[in-house]
Amino acid sequence: MAGVLNVFKRVLRPTAFVVMRYLLPRINPAIVGSWTESIVRRLGFSQPPTPTDIVVNYLRGFVLFGRDNPYGTWFHWHGVPARYVITSATAIVPNRLRPVQRRGELEVRYDQDIEAIMHCCQEGRTGWLTPELVNVYLEMQELCLIVSVGTYREGRLVGGLWGLDIGGVFGIMSMFHLESHAGTLALAALVEIVAHQGRWSVIDCGAGGPHWKRYGATELSRQQFSALVTKTMLRARLNGGKATLPKPDWGA
Repeated sequence: MAGVLNVFKRVLRPTAFVVMRYLLPRINPAIVGSWTESIVRRLGFSQPPTPTDIVVNYLRGFVLFGRDNPYGTWFHWHGVPARYVITSATAIVPNRLRPVQRRGELEVRYDQDIEAIMHCCQEGRTGWLTPELVNVYLEMQELCLIVSVGTYREGRLVGGLWGLDIGGVFGIMSMFHLESHAGTLALAALVEIVAHQGRWSVIDCGAGGPHWKRYGATELSRQQFSALVTKTMLRARLNGGKATLPKPDWGA
């Protein structure tokens, strides 16, 4: 009996993917919670959402991920019950990083080489950051909805992070480093901006981890996160958009 069930499962899954990809191509679960989204939550979906769909779902606590499988291009909405968030009231750079910052060996740049940073985040990894997903987010870059912080040694990219820019919220999507401290220095520069209430006032760190707490991250439920992001976006809109980037205060 167990053997029959295993065979059935192996046949059912690729069949379901084929049906969703070729027979129902118009089904696109753009909004989390819609009936189409609930149908294909476990399978994923093949039609890339619009930037509007991605922003709306982000405000609800869901992020677009890719899905690597042998049946073609697939996406799904990724959500976690709780997220770690750094605000201007909690942002702090760990003391252990201050000497590294003061040495000034690496240059920090913003919104440069975004595509290169994305590809560096892909190298040596498999999973959600698929080539198709990178293309979706690169299209959002043209709308100024994707941002990055990179660290450079003598003009060569050695670390950084990229993410969503939603009305004063920097939603970190992925990080990388090619040498020691290159990634953490990019994060520290971002935290400094939030601490000084500059271009961003909130950092969304995503799923929790002890390392985020060292930078002042606190845990929020999905509902609390949604309320915070919406409030921050509206406040940024009322204040007339983005502020200029302050020079990181690494001498403190």
